[in-house]
Amino acid sequence: MSASINRQMVIGGIPAGRLETSHYAMREAPVPEPGPGQVLLRTLLISMDPVSRTRITGKPGGLQTGDVMPSSGLGQVAASKHPGFREGQVVEAQTGWQDYSVHNADALTAFTRMGPLTHHLSVYGVSGLTGYFGMAEAGAPRPGETVLVSAAGGAVGHIAGQVAKIRGARVVGFDVSTQPPWSTATSTITAPSFIAASIALVTSTGVLPPGTRTAPITMSASLISSATSCAVTGR
Repeated sequence: MSASINRQMVIGGIPAGRLETSHYAMREAPVPEPGPGQVLLRTLLISMDPVSRTRITGKPGGLQTGDVMPSSGLGQVAASKHPGFREGQVVEAQTGWQDYSVHNADALTAFTRMGPLTHHLSVYGVSGLTGYFGMAEAGAPRPGETVLVSAAGGAVGHIAGQVAKIRGARVVGFDVSTQPPWSTATSTITAPSFIAASIALVTSTGVLPPGTRTAPITMSASLISSATSCAVTGR
């Protein structure tokens, strides 16, 4: 390995509200050396998940100024001191937003490549699997039913909606403004009550009837709090 500099995207400041580019800073550090039983990864792809915003708090247990921004990612083994991993192998790990990272072998996930590598951080990744199993098992729509998917434009929601459609359901998907609170003609919806309020709203307007069964799939937060849920009705 010829590289000697590890570029890292670190927390440059703790946001009080909206996350801005000024809250990040680029830092250069030496490329770390793996110890016995460890593996050095060169980052190929990272997953930029909205839920990471909730960790930038500056509080105990949260991200502090100077910390590398965390994320899952795919990395290529640049150096290995563990017999289970070979140089050049691509694995999944918590790489963070940086060029290189060192990991214990038990923190790495080997996988069989299926299609483009990006699929392993999307449709085969946490968001994709959450959307699939959340809809297929928690929502469990049947042919002819109507399924409402909130935050349908998100990483989880767009998968959940497609799964419901494949299962033969009628899918109603919607998203929200990026500026809370979200106002309607009759109510103001704040982030913590988004799932309940959104279902109540579409029920009152006739999209879904009273008594609709609901299934929260996941809760995440980005610049605002957002949620993915599904509501299933026989209509």
